[in-house]
Amino acid sequence: MLQIHKQVLIPVTLAFMLLITMIKMSLSFHLVKGSSMLPTILDQNWIINHKLAYGIRIKNKETYVVLWSKPKKNETVLIKDPITKKISVKKIFAIPGEKFIKLQPNIISIHNLNFNINKEHLQKLKSIYIPKDYYLVVGDNKKVSLDSREYGFININDIIGKIIYQL
Repeated sequence: MLQIHKQVLIPVTLAFMLLITMIKMSLSFHLVKGSSMLPTILDQNWIINHKLAYGIRIKNKETYVVLWSKPKKNETVLIKDPITKKISVKKIFAIPGEKFIKLQPNIISIHNLNFNINKEHLQKLKSIYIPKDYYLVVGDNKKVSLDSREYGFININDIIGKIIYQL
């Protein structure tokens, strides 16, 4: 009888450990602090981030080594904020290849929303299209959100994953 339990217990334990490892590698859980995504995501809500939604990242280098999908417009994503260096939740507002209007040496407009872009970065651009691998992100609560309207384009490597669920 004890032998049967070992034959069942060991594979079940290994399968459970494998499942936990796979969940840990592909998902992360975060407590939202702040109101930049109101009313979509509330302050103190838990969110689930799909870390492998766009590819495989090397954590120490913070870059994608394999990219199998790219963020789409209006997806809610987890990013590394270029100013505060903290993890932040934002929505993809504009994607590579979208046309913008240059209003001033450091200000562009797209879809009737103005964005402050680094003047040197804009001067390097040869066109009036969002460059490859760069995105504009915004918070749903535009009155309080620190987003691309302040810090400009973000690189795909600053996008940590896609929000798939909120609790």
